[in-house]
Amino acid sequence: MIRVKVDDLRSSHTAAVIARAIRNIDARALVAVDVRTRMVSIASKLDPCRFVVAIRESGYKPYLVPVRRSHA
Repeated sequence: MIRVKVDDLRSSHTAAVIARAIRNIDARALVAVDVRTRMVSIASKLDPCRFVVAIRESGYKPYLVPVRRSHA
């Protein structure tokens, strides 16, 4: 799971623009956008940096959030 924080994600319109930018990179990606937490979750096997660039090119300020993995 790829997690991206977008501090200027504040509306459903912005969420739709971001989701569209992600799906333009990977049409099969599963995308969840939470406007309240300003977090975007992406299930894709592509390089996470491609999504960060796509969101940035859409006019927003994204950054990757490290995913904590449990050591069981």
